[in-house]
Amino acid sequence: MAAPVVKVGSELSVNTNATGSQEAPTVTGLANGGFVVTWDDASGTLGDASGTGIKAQVYAADGSKVGSEFRVNTQTTDGQLAPVITGLSNGGFVVTWFDNSQTLGDSEGTSIKAQVFSADGTPVGSETLVNSSTSYSQFAPTVTGLANGGFAVTWTDDSGEGGDDDGTSIKAQLFAADGSKVGSEFLVNTETSGSQDNATITGLANGGFVVTWEDLSGTLGDGDATSVKAQMFAADGSKVGSEFLVNTATTSDQLKPTISALPNGGFVVTWYDFSQAGGDGSGSAIKAQIYAADGSKVGSEFRVNTTTANSQFTPTVTALSNGDFAIAWQDWSGAGGDASGSSIKLQVFTADGRNVGSELLVNTSTTSNQLHPSITAYADGRFVVSWQDANGTDVKAQMFSVDTVKPVPVLSAVDATSPWVAGLSGSVDADAAGQTLTLRDGTSQNAGWSTTVTVGSNGAWNAELSWDQFNTAVDLVVTDAAGNTGVSNYVYGTASGRTFGAGSHQYIYGTATDYVIGDGAQQQVYAGGTVIGTTLNAGGVQIDWGNAIGTTIAGGTQYVWGTASNTTIVSGAQYVGAGGSASGTTIGAGGLEYIHAGATLTDVTFGGASARLVLDQSSAFSGTIAGWQDGVELDLGDIAFGETTSLVYAANAGNTGGTLTITDGAHTASLLLLGQYSAADFALAADGHGGSLVTNPVDQPQALLSISHAA
Repeated sequence: MAAPVVKVGSELSVNTNATGSQEAPTVTGLANGGFVVTWDDASGTLGDASGTGIKAQVYAADGSKVGSEFRVNTQTTDGQLAPVITGLSNGGFVVTWFDNSQTLGDSEGTSIKAQVFSADGTPVGSETLVNSSTSYSQFAPTVTGLANGGFAVTWTDDSGEGGDDDGTSIKAQLFAADGSKVGSEFLVNTETSGSQDNATITGLANGGFVVTWEDLSGTLGDGDATSVKAQMFAADGSKVGSEFLVNTATTSDQLKPTISALPNGGFVVTWYDFSQAGGDGSGSAIKAQIYAADGSKVGSEFRVNTTTANSQFTPTVTALSNGDFAIAWQDWSGAGGDASGSSIKLQVFTADGRNVGSELLVNTSTTSNQLHPSITAYADGRFVVSWQDANGTDVKAQMFSVDTVKPVPVLSAVDATSPWVAGLSGSVDADAAGQTLTLRDGTSQNAGWSTTVTVGSNGAWNAELSWDQFNTAVDLVVTDAAGNTGVSNYVYGTASGRTFGAGSHQYIYGTATDYVIGDGAQQQVYAGGTVIGTTLNAGGVQIDWGNAIGTTIAGGTQYVWGTASNTTIVSGAQYVGAGGSASGTTIGAGGLEYIHAGATLTDVTFGGASARLVLDQSSAFSGTIAGWQDGVELDLGDIAFGETTSLVYAANAGNTGGTLTITDGAHTASLLLLGQYSAADFALAADGHGGSLVTNPVDQPQALLSISHAA
């Protein structure tokens, strides 16, 4: 169970020299548990008085400085800019940047430089020229450590060499741990029309790596402005599969992608998006997409930011050791505690993309603007965010903890110690040892009986209750050292009318009616359990292995592996997994219902514009679809979109309905409509991941559809 996200200590001031500007910081974790921050520096100190230089500061795991601020670059002529840093498996780190000194063999435009360091900041070897092609300029480097101890650098190349002479391209170079080159510089992008810019890279557990970048080629299903592309590579730099489109929403620009490998072997990409799709119609939003280790998408593209006023820019992402990931970004909403210019916001997610707690304000100092966030994780589950503060004069950092203390207690065993007594035992995180665990009446909001026990040295606890107390519902309540209160509610009989917030988990074995699951809370319905009338507010989660009736999703998320009937999605999403079934769902404006392979859906109503239904297998649906209207989307994942894909509408003899047939030659979906329609009322397009998307492109009256299928 995910614990709250909390700040560790105070906001850190990173730079020592404050003369001039300090800008564009990036941060990386180290194998010893510490971290390093690097940035552009215009102070003219530490031996570099010519333009800007690159500085860095090493930190211990507790946030204390290790040694002093130091200069990274050896070549000091003119300016050195935009450093990016990564930790290495041997405990050291490497910094790369773009350089205007025109030294080390590149005398034309800017070049890419790199320097390897040991864990304490001592240089290993000399500053290295990364790029081999030296015509025109090379800029915007990124770097990642590799499983073999080496590292890989990518950058934007304007040389027109290496197979891409149309605009800029993305190049890469592999290195051994000592900084020596492995093989030659190579072209990352396959599509070469237009420009490719602003790459980021992450190493994978299997030794390979993934690169993602901005693309202006107008290919792979996104012909509208800039898109986000990606390519997987093996450890030797050979391509694994083909270049692929990351973003699903293709209207307008998708920009500045960043990427992080996940502990499960997959990876996650995040970017900022001007499509105004997905629930954020104000300026730009932060989007993300999770991938499995084989490069297949896990779920759909999702919106990261909760606050949607004005624009959100420049996301940065890191995986956490517990399998979660964290995304930070620059926010111009003026909400959440910082109304002075831009702020830095943060959201943690589970590995499958569910919110962990709420969106947080990272910066404590709110004067002026906070810009250019960068994020990295520790091995112990903590992470740190760095950013540029106060008009470019300071570099700041803040450490966070997530899932290091689990205040939610677990009831793992129930024994009948006598005909009238239930013996309960369970556990809390070991950090709760010595704390008081309260057991209380969990049937309603009204106060009832309560008793307390002390948590043991290993986090274990046990208690006895009368059967009368136990046989309805029981609350287990504990508060961790940080003041986070966790509540577990176990329903064995019948209970109703409760509201749960952050840090609360409900386990349903009996029947629960009219519960409200708020931000950071979770309701789990076990086989044999039934919930009726649950409301899932934003950030609330329901996991259903039993029977969920009449759930209202008001910004939350429902995961179904049992049965769910008469669900209303006001906003948010319903995901039905293999073996699960849903029926009678109403999808409101902007809502999503996703039927995964092996799941089924019977009867659905589109209740508003931008409502979206995704069927991994079109044969999963039976019954009727009501409410077909302007702006709704029906995504048929198993009907491939291509030159041979067709959509045909045939009205019946009385013009009271008709049949809409979509086929790719191998799979066919037949949609039986009631209402007066013509072929112009249906549009067919690619869904962005190989399937076909049916939309209603114009305002239409509601109609009734019935779907039948042929393999």
